[in-house]
Amino acid sequence: MINPFSLITILWIGRIFFIKGKERRLIYLIPLTFFYESFLEVGYFLRFGNIEIGYAFFVNLFLFVYLLFSLIKETIPKQFFLAGMLLVGAGMLGNILLVFFPTQVRTANINISWDNKIVLPGLIFEKIHLTSFNLLNLFYLVTYIMLFIVIVSVFKKESPKLVVRSLKKMTDFILIIGIGELISKYLFRSDVFNTIVNTIFGISESTYVEVTARGSGFLLQGLTQESSHYVYVLFILFFVILANFILTKQRSDLYRLASLLLLLAVSMSFSSLIYFVAIIHIVLLWKFRNMRIEKKILWGVLQLAILLVLVFLVTQVLPELVKELSVTGFWGRRIRSVFEEISIVTSGRWRQSSHSLEWSNRVRLLSIYENAKVFLLRPIFGFGLGSVVSHSSTMMLLSGGGVVFALIWARFNFLLGRLKVTYEYLIVIVVFLAVNVFNSLSFRPFFDISAIIFSLSIVIIFGLKEGSYE
Repeated sequence: MINPFSLITILWIGRIFFIKGKERRLIYLIPLTFFYESFLEVGYFLRFGNIEIGYAFFVNLFLFVYLLFSLIKETIPKQFFLAGMLLVGAGMLGNILLVFFPTQVRTANINISWDNKIVLPGLIFEKIHLTSFNLLNLFYLVTYIMLFIVIVSVFKKESPKLVVRSLKKMTDFILIIGIGELISKYLFRSDVFNTIVNTIFGISESTYVEVTARGSGFLLQGLTQESSHYVYVLFILFFVILANFILTKQRSDLYRLASLLLLLAVSMSFSSLIYFVAIIHIVLLWKFRNMRIEKKILWGVLQLAILLVLVFLVTQVLPELVKELSVTGFWGRRIRSVFEEISIVTSGRWRQSSHSLEWSNRVRLLSIYENAKVFLLRPIFGFGLGSVVSHSSTMMLLSGGGVVFALIWARFNFLLGRLKVTYEYLIVIVVFLAVNVFNSLSFRPFFDISAIIFSLSIVIIFGLKEGSYE
């Protein structure tokens, strides 16, 4: 079975062959890839019985072949190419070590998830081993590396500027969808948005068929599987538009930024709190980037002091205060649940507990905690990308590839070998990794175009200069 949008997808992809000039083709390909990789999760491209081929997977198959031929024709910067190959090697190393040094450790994987464990407490996890998920993620990793290499090879030092500008229309498109969903659900409390989406893209397991109320608001998802995925897209686009505003000084970008923040605020995703904190922190780093060195040291000490105070509040004061929060509202219930679940998960009492204010909090915190323990068993090279799953992208990165892979990925994605790196830029990288501790996007924040877009946007925002492209 094929959906109406499957035909549109074929036409959109096919149009690239009628565009003249490699720069123009790439400017067309970047927003198209972002739409399918990062934003479109509902429906399916093609269905055979119970087997569904998603839009993102189909587009990535095309992207892999297209980029392969592009690389053959392109003059590739040697240093960047070697960095990409090193990243592939580091990604494969954990898999190879798992074959030669198998383990008896049991945890969640692609076959038995943490969600299954919560629903069926007596379920026994499988030993950590290679699965089809390892191969799938290696495919996504290679495609991501190829895309980044092609972008740098074609655009050279103009890469950040051209990538950001290419996404402006796609941002407007996503904002139109977001405002339409907001009006439909908040103003009319209508299912019309979901009905239109299901008709165009098809109904799959990730489909919402009716308006979902959360506290005093309604769940917004755009075209993603869930609200937490949606706010990640809004988070990435915020920095795209901020970078474009720095380049062009267009007042219309300020309206776009306000619209993105509005959607982020009313999406009714607990993850939006984390993204707001990250946005505020990065914007403050940007505003104070030109301070004199002594003021930067003072600012750094102040941040450390604030962090220590927050740690004290979170561990000593807030646990008592949140006990007074009402559990009838969305935010109070979620915040209170977080502190309750931290205690239950870290003490091991989750194995006997059959009650939770928010099961989604338990699943997420439990998978993060248990995945951290798995990571500590093989912290250097990991157990192989995809061998272990979690509701935390960063913990999957660490437990799968180890510290070595994580560092090589950060160096590659944030162009650390090509930039005059600043203190603020390094902190942004840490913030990005910290934010992705608390999402459930698998490896997508690291292996799809959103990672490239974020890093190049930050290069513009902080005014970083790139080195040689020979």
